[in-house]
Amino acid sequence: MKFTNLLYLYQALKTKLHFNQYFGPFTILFFTLLAYVFNSQISEALVYDRLSFNNGEWWRIFSAHFIHTNGFHFLLNAIGVLILYSLHGRFYTIKLYFITFFFSGLTSALGVHFYSTHLEKYMGLSAVLHGLFVVGAIQEIKYKEKLGKWLLLGLVLKLCYEQFFGASPIIAGLINAQVAVNAHFWGSTGGTTVALFYLYSNKSSPVSN
Repeated sequence: MKFTNLLYLYQALKTKLHFNQYFGPFTILFFTLLAYVFNSQISEALVYDRLSFNNGEWWRIFSAHFIHTNGFHFLLNAIGVLILYSLHGRFYTIKLYFITFFFSGLTSALGVHFYSTHLEKYMGLSAVLHGLFVVGAIQEIKYKEKLGKWLLLGLVLKLCYEQFFGASPIIAGLINAQVAVNAHFWGSTGGTTVALFYLYSNKSSPVSN
């Protein structure tokens, strides 16, 4: 390959990938992968466990999101991170991404703790991904992109379906665990709160690709 072609490729990647946009999702992926690799050694100390949380181990409401039941569970959520980045990465900033991540993680874990008392353990990124999805969809609506309203409508329909009919038994079988559909709802609620706050307080435009 000629040097000019290599230079063109480098410039194209540099234009498309902005540090401010990919740092958040790739940091989360890195720590999620790390947690999966050392799952057998650390999962009991990090997963949300109702009794342990009641005994003061508060960090579990955050660390639980990095732990997964098996390889399929991890892979499903890792792909979800990448899909959301491909959809909404142009709207990401480091600050917005991590605020959404931690606030959605907080609302989902506390929602499970107080309103899903039948669940003794909880883990996984999916609830946080729902919050990130909401923020991305509302950003699209804010900047008048046609896909945003359809994405948001699709998510609302999914959440309603899960509340009335539960999650797919196929997914539950693959991840070898009950799908915490209420966590999806509370994660989406956290994302909606962050999105609405930024919608009215932050008037700056997203970084353009």
